Amino acid sequence: MLLHSSEIFKENFPQGDSLVVQMLKLVVKTAETIGEPTVVALDAYFSSEKAWSVIDKKIRSTGERLVEIVTRAQKSTVAYTVPQRTAEKKRGQPRKYGDKIVLYKLFDDMSKFTETTMELYGKRTKVKYLCLDLLWRPVKKLVRFVLVESDSGRCILMSSNLTFSPEDIITVYALRFKIEPSFAEQKNDVGCFGYHFWTTALPKRKKWRKSNESANLNVDAALRASQSFVCLSTIAVGILTLIAFSHSSEIWRYYSGWIKTLRSPIPSIATVKASLAFSFHDILPALVHLKSFAFIKPLLRKSHFFYSDVA
Repeated sequence: MLLHSSEIFKENFPQGDSLVVQMLKLVVKTAETIGEPTVVALDAYFSSEKAWSVIDKKIRSTGERLVEIVTRAQKSTVAYTVPQRTAEKKRGQPRKYGDKIVLYKLFDDMSKFTETTMELYGKRTKVKYLCLDLLWRPVKKLVRFVLVESDSGRCILMSSNLTFSPEDIITVYALRFKIEPSFAEQKNDVGCFGYHFWTTALPKRKKWRKSNESANLNVDAALRASQSFVCLSTIAVGILTLIAFSHSSEIWRYYSGWIKTLRSPIPSIATVKASLAFSFHDILPALVHLKSFAFIKPLLRKSHFFYSDVA
């Protein structure tokens, strides 16, 4: 979806939507497209009432949310216990919130924490956690808080779903780290963000000044080219990943490089790309019937050429 195209952007994100709202609307739209309940792991920037308000609007026929949030809370986050109801009538309205709890101060007493060993960031790690369902004032309802201490330090996690176990919440948030090596692979191995599309219709200064319809079309075309480039590069990373898992032995057999420490039998994106480039001249006869061969043929040189650019 071309989110930066002027018409589509206005349709999906009305003027005034914050980045938090835009991101959660994207998540909701993705969940609706795949037709499956979704759990999204987010950083502390998304621990706000606006994020909860977006997912609360999308309720499934079963009464559950379509999207659930697991995020990290700010160190200064406070929550409240559920107020106790008494039969004795008192003047004024009943209390909405109980005792105030400064969550980060709970780390001062580790006697109530549960200790376990979990698989986090690719290794077995000792973890201590404390799980509490408390009222969070920005959303005016119960939120599941999980205080975690591990080798990576201390943090407070939040979950919009009160049925998620503490271990599941910790695991989901730890999986969020996988986006970082994914970006590194796209940037360094495939050149996903190496696009250079520009138009003189978009001036370097005063970018938001009014322009004519023709200039707007040129701007949209440049944005569409950039987004298409990133989209195709992302698809290429997905294809290389599928090849890595389904043809790992063949990839290692054709790999001409040298790796000091083999940490996994599944080759990396860089390894798959290098192996395909090395054996590309052997694969060519099978590509003649493809339309893409018309783009590849002008790039071909001698048989000993290392087809890294093509791969």
